[in-house]
Amino acid sequence: MSEPNAWVLRIAPSRIDRLPLALETDQLIIGWADPDLTDPKLTWADFVDRLKAAYDYDNQQAGSATGNMMRFLREMREGDLVAVPAGAKQFRVAEVAGPATYDKNDIANDTAYRRPCKWLNGKQPIARIRASSALQSRLKARQTCVAATDLIADLRRVLDDTASGVTRTFLTDLREATLVQLQSPSSHLNEREFEHLVRDIFLRLGASRADITPRQMDKGDDIVATFKRLGITIVAQVKYHRDPSWKTGDDSLEQLISGMDARDADMGWLVTCGEFDFDVAERGRDLAARGKRIRFVDGAELAALLLDAGAGSPAEDD
Repeated sequence: MSEPNAWVLRIAPSRIDRLPLALETDQLIIGWADPDLTDPKLTWADFVDRLKAAYDYDNQQAGSATGNMMRFLREMREGDLVAVPAGAKQFRVAEVAGPATYDKNDIANDTAYRRPCKWLNGKQPIARIRASSALQSRLKARQTCVAATDLIADLRRVLDDTASGVTRTFLTDLREATLVQLQSPSSHLNEREFEHLVRDIFLRLGASRADITPRQMDKGDDIVATFKRLGITIVAQVKYHRDPSWKTGDDSLEQLISGMDARDADMGWLVTCGEFDFDVAERGRDLAARGKRIRFVDGAELAALLLDAGAGSPAEDD
């Protein structure tokens, strides 16, 4: 038997939180309830055509929906691990227990497609800050169902800790302590130093150069990072504040988009030491339709990134 895969699945068909239903029924749930796509003879093109007809999608929308459905119906299999976002700070994990099913009686509430599962960790949520920066980022994916097999070791590590009754780990303590320092009024951090921390992360992640834009030239592009080997440019809008209750909003997002346009960037990062006041996955989905690829890095993910990337001391520019 082949090794299990891992997935991230957002259980919010029609943008309605169905996680309580999924927990109650021991099932994984996905949307696009009509039409029936369970026939194994259906091809990718068949999926696209049926979804276009049912939802009046254009080619891009139908292709995206087809990818999500193919992963849930065809690629996911018994024994796979599935991480399910549960609010902005937590997630739950399930193990797939059987094949996908389709029930026409559930079309009305957009929950006709389901898979039986076993919820792990006693159905209890896990704090996102216990996860690596990469796993935290994947939990914010704009797609409904995305592959996460490359992160299965991270996922298993968190599960092993919780199964062993470990409520605290050294890494969790480090991440939380780093987050506290990022938000503490008594820390030595300020707006400019915060920009330098984010610049260091880009360099540690392999950027050939990462430049902080002078204030008088800033059009929403606080940092411009160039990755020569990948042939991409990333623009970052960085928001630092000392009040942990402050949430970064749409105005900052629009500034980032302006900076991306000014630099003709391939991707944008919106980075805050706190939280966002919107659903990042939903906002990411809307922006993708506008041709904008944006990564939303909140304080918890940033704390993990600082440790995972070894940032804090300047990396040498190439």
